[in-house]
Amino acid sequence: MIRRLSMAEGRADPMGATFDGEGVNFSVFSEHATRVTVCLFSDDGATETHQLDLPER
Repeated sequence: MIRRLSMAEGRADPMGATFDGEGVNFSVFSEHATRVTVCLFSDDGATETHQLDLPER
């Protein structure tokens, strides 16, 4: 099955990964990071399927 991914502006709260019924909101904080990448894995956790760089907000 091929899953289409899309990214839209999220919410700052709550921190962490939150499923809202339609997708997942990722909210993270770092005082010094220059990049944050979310890595998604197959259902069995064995294979990385996507890497998504989160934009700075």
